[in-house]
Amino acid sequence: MTRTGYLFCGRALNCDHIQHELMSPCSLAPNLVANNGLLSHDKDDVVERVAYLEKKLQAQEDEIVCLKSAMADVIRRLASVEQSSHSNGAPSRSQARQSLNRPRSSMGLAGHTSSSGASRNHMSAMDNVNVMSQRHAPVLNAAASRGSKPGRPSSAHHQSMAKWSSLATAGEMSNTNLTPTSSKDPQWNQDDGCLKIYIRGRAINMYGPSDLGDYNISKQADPPSEKLQLEWVYGYRGRDCRSNLYHLPTGEIVYFTAGVVVLHNIQEQSQRHYTGHTDDIKCLAIHPDKLKIATGQVAGHDSKEGKRRPGQASSAPCADDGSPHVRIWESVSLNTLHVIGLGVFNRAVCCVSFSKLDGGQHLVVVDESNEHILSVWDVGRDKPVKLADTKSSTEPVLAVEYHPLEKNQIVSCGKSQISFWTFEGGSLAKKNGIFDVSY
Repeated sequence: MTRTGYLFCGRALNCDHIQHELMSPCSLAPNLVANNGLLSHDKDDVVERVAYLEKKLQAQEDEIVCLKSAMADVIRRLASVEQSSHSNGAPSRSQARQSLNRPRSSMGLAGHTSSSGASRNHMSAMDNVNVMSQRHAPVLNAAASRGSKPGRPSSAHHQSMAKWSSLATAGEMSNTNLTPTSSKDPQWNQDDGCLKIYIRGRAINMYGPSDLGDYNISKQADPPSEKLQLEWVYGYRGRDCRSNLYHLPTGEIVYFTAGVVVLHNIQEQSQRHYTGHTDDIKCLAIHPDKLKIATGQVAGHDSKEGKRRPGQASSAPCADDGSPHVRIWESVSLNTLHVIGLGVFNRAVCCVSFSKLDGGQHLVVVDESNEHILSVWDVGRDKPVKLADTKSSTEPVLAVEYHPLEKNQIVSCGKSQISFWTFEGGSLAKKNGIFDVSY
């Protein structure tokens, strides 16, 4: 009995000792440290795997964009082949290469364009006034002549007016309907074989073929059976524009000059052109999908061509009247998707930018009014709407961009200014940047 009790007590003592060891803080600490180490190790593994998956997802998205662009490029090439097969006068590759080696005298200022005689189904005769600087076709000279202030006429002025005076006969001039009423009427110069016309307030010199002896301005002739097709555009506008040169997944570089957006293929030495604008283009932005493009244009030179004075409202704005607006179009088919801001912007659209984090749902636009109005548009709808606008600065605004990492954050900069904008609740909140003075 005594021995058994002793064993029982000893066993009890041993159990108490074990329980004491299990409940002591010193014994729990190593277990907690080990568990925390495992958790931190697992957490690091999870973060690493998430980062890897994010990189893989981004790479797959880039591959999808490249596949879409490649498919669109294949469709475009097939369409061009079908079109060239139906057109008898389509220029060959050798002719296209020869067009690159044209004499410098035919280039003139930036924005000069040349065209071939091939027909083009999707372009109408009134889309553009593009003519060639060759022997058997008229030439378009884009040099604009500004009207001088009235003053005392000189002998050189009289000679210039006599040079550009119409050579119509007395019988033709007796007709009041054909008598020139202003200096902007078409004028034919027989000595140079040149017809001077005005398009949107700008003087254009059109040179006729060398075998054309005389040209009667008042005579109405039937339109030719051949239609002009824009073939090559010379020049690049970079003097007063920024962020206007981009590389597309199709291998083309996109830029603009005058009123034409050029999609230039460096490898093939060929160009495609978007000619939807009615006046000079001044800004360009690429959609995050790398397929859609937004471009903004300036106003015309008078009230009939979209130019408005400060505080003057535009009546019944139209895309063809030269009003400043933004066009969103597709870079493969060159089809216009949206035209926004008709009658809203003043003078010109100087900056545009698509949002980054929401897939290009929004578009920010800055015009060249006195207050440089900054506006945000929802372009993801079938019919884009303006969400908010505000005055940005009285100084010129040179660039505007959406923040690539923070949603609804916009950054604009210009002359002696940098501003940070937050779009929230249908309004724009501005925070000016602070410039440090260095000595």
